[in-house]
Amino acid sequence: MATNEATASNETDMKEQEGDAEATSATDAKSATAQDPTMSAFILGYTGEVGKELVKQLAREKVFKKIVLIGRRKVEYKDEAISNNTTIEQVLVNFDELEQSKDVFQGLDVGFCCLGTLRSKAGKKGQWKVDHDYPVKTAELAKEGGCKQYHLVSSLGAKSNSMVFYNKLKGQTEDDVKAVGTERTSIYRPGGLMCDREEFRFGEWIARKSLAPVDYFFPGVITNATSIVAKAMINNVSKHIDTPSEILESKAIHKMGTQ
Repeated sequence: MATNEATASNETDMKEQEGDAEATSATDAKSATAQDPTMSAFILGYTGEVGKELVKQLAREKVFKKIVLIGRRKVEYKDEAISNNTTIEQVLVNFDELEQSKDVFQGLDVGFCCLGTLRSKAGKKGQWKVDHDYPVKTAELAKEGGCKQYHLVSSLGAKSNSMVFYNKLKGQTEDDVKAVGTERTSIYRPGGLMCDREEFRFGEWIARKSLAPVDYFFPGVITNATSIVAKAMINNVSKHIDTPSEILESKAIHKMGTQ
C-alpha cells in the first residue's frame, strides 16, 4: 500500500508540474504575442473625436506592428507617445481620387473607419460623400489589398429606409459597406458621443449637460464616451464572431469598451 501511495503521489506531482509548465508556457506565448504583434491596421477619420482616441490608445498598446493614418492632412502630434511611435505613419490621399492611392491599402489587415462630417459644414451632398462614398470606396480598396476586418463607426438609429436624412445616410452606408464582402465587418452604433471637442458645438454642449445624470447612472444606454467607443473597437479586433458582419449598439459598445 505504501508503494502504491508513493507511486500515486509521484504521478500527482508530475501532473501538477506538467500543468504548471503548460500554464507558464501559455502565459509566455500570450506575452510573446502581445510584445510581437503580427497584424497591421489603418485608421480613417483620425482627426475626429473617435479617431483621435483610437490613435491615442493604439500608440500605447502593442496591438499592431504597423498603423497607417490615412487622411487629407498631416497632424503634428504633441503627444510623444504618438509622435515618437515608429509603428505609426501618416499617408495623405485625395479621397475624391482614391483609386490613385489604392496601393496605400495593400497588406493592411484591419481597417478602422471613423469618417464623418456635419451637414451644416459640407451640405447634403458633401455629407453623403464623406459619410457614405468614402467609407464604401475605402472598404473596397481595403478588401482588394487583403484587409480581413473593417470596423465602421455609424450612429444610433441608422436605417437605410428611414425618412430622416441622417439615419438613412448612415443606414445606407452600413448596407453598402457590408455588401463589399470583407471577411468581417463590425459596425458600431454609439449614442450621443461624450467628449471634450476642440470645436465648440452649443447644441451638443446642452445635450451633454442634460444627459450627464443619465450617463452617470445608466452608462451606455443613450450616450457613449469616445474613449470607450475606441476601446471597444480595439478590444473587438481579437474577438471571434460567427457571422460575416455584426452590429454593436450603444450598450454593447459600452460593455465591450469596459472589459
